[in-house]
Amino acid sequence: TLSRHDALPIYDVNDDFLMYPVDREVGMSGSPIFAFVKGQRIVVGIHTGGTSQINRARRIDATLYRFMTQFL
Repeated sequence: TLSRHDALPIYDVNDDFLMYPVDREVGMSGSPIFAFVKGQRIVVGIHTGGTSQINRARRIDATLYRFMTQFL
């Protein structure tokens, strides 16, 4: 089950991770994290874990993007 949240703040961003206040369930790792850019929904991260108060996602940077596209 995926959850949908609109306009939630990102608490922190660093080179590797996005931190956000979306409560996820066990087994949600690997879920896409979307952002709206110029009215279009794009995947900006992959949920990796967290707590009931703050969660994190691996940012999709150029290196991770190249790695993922080799499987397409």
